[in-house]
Amino acid sequence: MKKIAILTIAITAASFVSCGHDNSQPAAQSPAATTAPSAAVEVTSTADTTAYAESTDTTSTITAAADDSTVTTSAAAVPVKVPADSDTDFSGLAGFWYVDGDAAAAYIHFASDGSFQSYYPNGNKENSGYLRREFNSDINNYYYAMYLDSGEPYLIFSDDGLNDKTDIYMGYDGSPHYVKLYGEGGLGDDGRAPGEEFCGRWDCERAHISITNDADGQFTAVVTWSDSAASYVEWVYPLTYSDGKLVCDGIGKKSYVTASAPAAEPSYESIYTNGSAEFSFRDGGIIWRDKSENSADNMLFKLSLE
Repeated sequence: MKKIAILTIAITAASFVSCGHDNSQPAAQSPAATTAPSAAVEVTSTADTTAYAESTDTTSTITAAADDSTVTTSAAAVPVKVPADSDTDFSGLAGFWYVDGDAAAAYIHFASDGSFQSYYPNGNKENSGYLRREFNSDINNYYYAMYLDSGEPYLIFSDDGLNDKTDIYMGYDGSPHYVKLYGEGGLGDDGRAPGEEFCGRWDCERAHISITNDADGQFTAVVTWSDSAASYVEWVYPLTYSDGKLVCDGIGKKSYVTASAPAAEPSYESIYTNGSAEFSFRDGGIIWRDKSENSADNMLFKLSLE
């Protein structure tokens, strides 16, 4: 993996895990980032132009020139908006980045347009904002500056000039270390063929999804949802890869499965054989869109650690 050089900002990682529709409140500390320190800012403007600053504080001074006179005004918590960076290609950063490459840890999603969202390990959103590529004359190099939607500085990391990025190191000591697990379409820079990034077991509470590669672009998803210790509902979907998703069109099977004893052969009661579904990546997990019954609305399945 190609490493992005260490620059600044320390971050604290977190360790709790949950499926994506858990609405419990996250811990007070930020597991994904520590906000950069702010500084007093002076913004000078005329009637037609505004010079944007890079940070804010609880007080700011604005000097305005109009009608040949100068007025200086102090205001509390004046919002400072950093303009969007439309000249930078952020596609090399686009994807889902996890602390130390751990799918159960805090993570950041960078979009190809330069926007980002940071998340707690349980999938709850922490912050959102946008990126700018800026030049630092002190180190004679470019770096990426992350700003919150309000314009407040958030994090920075240096730019090594490479588009093929799989690692980001933040902080003077290189901590935390973020690893890109999934790209925008769910596929990270790991050499897998399209669709193979879905393979594995994905969990959300009592529901589980197991996806296997049947070769030649064909996949199978088996979804089980426990009803009791001896019974469960099972969906079996033959799948094809299409436009970043795994799709089953009208040939999915749903059954109610019962086992009379732990060692006994289970019995299957067919419910339907014409189901449709889609599986796609979102926020570092899998979304199961049940087109027949909407069984999994608001559920985010996370990669199993077992």
